[in-house]
Amino acid sequence: MFNQKNIKIIIFTSLALILTACSQKKYSFQIDAPPKYSSKYVFKSMSVKNFNTNQQQYEKNIISMLKSGIANEGYISIVQNGGDATLSGILHIGEVNKNMDKRSYECEKKVNGKKIKTTCYSYTYSKKHLLKVDYSLRSNRDNSTVFGDSITEEFSDSWYSSSSASDARASAKSDNKIINDSLKKIADKIVKAVTPHKETVTRELEEGKSDSVKLGVTYIENGRVEQALAIWDQCIANAESKEDVASAYYNIGVIKESEGKYRDAFAIYSKANVLFPTKELYIKAMTRVEKLNKRVTKVRSWKSK
Repeated sequence: MFNQKNIKIIIFTSLALILTACSQKKYSFQIDAPPKYSSKYVFKSMSVKNFNTNQQQYEKNIISMLKSGIANEGYISIVQNGGDATLSGILHIGEVNKNMDKRSYECEKKVNGKKIKTTCYSYTYSKKHLLKVDYSLRSNRDNSTVFGDSITEEFSDSWYSSSSASDARASAKSDNKIINDSLKKIADKIVKAVTPHKETVTRELEEGKSDSVKLGVTYIENGRVEQALAIWDQCIANAESKEDVASAYYNIGVIKESEGKYRDAFAIYSKANVLFPTKELYIKAMTRVEKLNKRVTKVRSWKSK
């Protein structure tokens, strides 16, 4: 039978385990990612035009967003006409649907210093919008469509006021901002599809059981990568516990991966895997950097041509 003391111990232990899982150490960095179309196409220049719509100002806006987004990635130069490829599309901009919901409820108000029961009202103003873009990328070398897709962006939000309907409306995002924000989200997705680009990824770090492995993670959290690597190298050299050596190898692999040195990362992840062949974290890490090495080869072809 469980007494009250045992139950409390179980609860506190469970909470500790949950908090430990939630406080898992992470390391974020950027990697090079290729566009979505075949690597046989390597474009060095591109024109962006004719995103047809019945609302011309939004056509100009998305074209401007796409041009700046593609140029900022640094792989493709934007030209006014021609170029190696042409990006174009169609904007489907629906109406912004609006609704005002007025509700009544009983409340108390002071009148001449006395509280009286009366009827109060609340106002909720909501907006919904759907924006769709169909786009295609055409090679000007052979006049073929290299890639195309449809992207939909939905907006839904509401604004509340206990004072008046006009206050609720006044606090709402404007129709123009709703549409332009959706255009920006779609433009960002198109940019990632048509040009090599940077992607932010997050990897788990292992703290091991020893203070030295944990200290290395602390250095990483404070942006001191060289000190962290030195500590983990020392941990391996001192042949600390098997678990700590594996954790040190794995963490060093994460740093190599963040530097784009995927072959080195694979070799180091493999050393952790030798110590613990069935550990899923190490198996996934090796598989991941193998794939990343193939991806980065595609991106490097853009830099070399």
